Amino acid sequence: MLACVASYGDKDPRAINTLIANYKDAHDRFGMDVDVEVWVSDKKYATFRTEWPGIDVRVRVGDDSLGHDFAGLCRTSAKPHLHTDDYTHYLVSENDINVTSSNMEALCREHRHLDRTGRDDLHPMLVRYEDLVDTSGEFHRVVVDENYCNPPQVKKVEWHGGQRYVVPRNPYAAMFFLPVQRYRTYVDKLEKGIAMLRLEVRLFLVIFGYFWLFLVIFGYFWLFLVIFGNLRMGNCTDGLFCSQDPSTDPWIESYWAKHVPYGVDWYPGGLVREWYASFWFQGFTTAVIPLDTFGEMMVHHMDDGKYAASGNLPEERQFVKAANTYRGVPTSVADIGYEFAGHRRRCDEVLN
Repeated sequence: MLACVASYGDKDPRAINTLIANYKDAHDRFGMDVDVEVWVSDKKYATFRTEWPGIDVRVRVGDDSLGHDFAGLCRTSAKPHLHTDDYTHYLVSENDINVTSSNMEALCREHRHLDRTGRDDLHPMLVRYEDLVDTSGEFHRVVVDENYCNPPQVKKVEWHGGQRYVVPRNPYAAMFFLPVQRYRTYVDKLEKGIAMLRLEVRLFLVIFGYFWLFLVIFGYFWLFLVIFGNLRMGNCTDGLFCSQDPSTDPWIESYWAKHVPYGVDWYPGGLVREWYASFWFQGFTTAVIPLDTFGEMMVHHMDDGKYAASGNLPEERQFVKAANTYRGVPTSVADIGYEFAGHRRRCDEVLN
């Protein structure tokens, strides 16, 4: 397995040590060869342990001027190996997602089960949680992040291969764990989507240019549009009749490009970091969580209270209860009469 963590800025080394200890545990439990790469934005932030018996931990220093695109550097780690037999599994994670060896085992099981259904668009995901003690002293385990606050939290419950799966409204996990063939398939689908987008935009610009040719017969505006369209798309002078390597296109790039490819950041607010962490394959997959083993798919978001303290997130058990009451229409925790304790508000009081 190749495990990669992108850690921008100063991070408590104990958090990174916890992640690496989990990866070592996977080596110890499963006999899995594990290589770990941790991207840091400055060498001075590499204060975590790098000597671990049985696994190789490498520190890589990335360009801190990338900002949110720093989160995409794990692609640099994966690219040389993805079409080789170097690794059977890839784990890419943000620096505060405590993916344990048990989480990995559960994901492996679900990937195998869903593969047997013949569906390569079903993506088993982990659900982040945080622990919170409210003002009354009561303990809560809540599902993260803010999208879980916006009803309905449960989009669907489906049967696949004889098992029930929740399709959550929020498919974000801040990490992904993929068998190598799945990773290759996802990248291939994304690249084909980008290529189709390139073709659609190119055709639109050429057609739009010739439309103005007929509209302004004695003018030169049409010529400007065609030339501008070709320059904008990086075409050579003959437009559609010239071929070009997509990897050199300055506007619409590939999955491996330096920045998020134009036109495939489908999510509002320009969620660049989130795109790299797990949104990049959401356009052609459906995130699913096995309902009967939901607890095994919970992963600790180590910044306890960062989201939970806002008081707007449902408890794990209430999310599962809402899923169990699904009857063909999207279901909210409010539908089962769930009220937040202490200072916590109802999710349906929070604006979308």
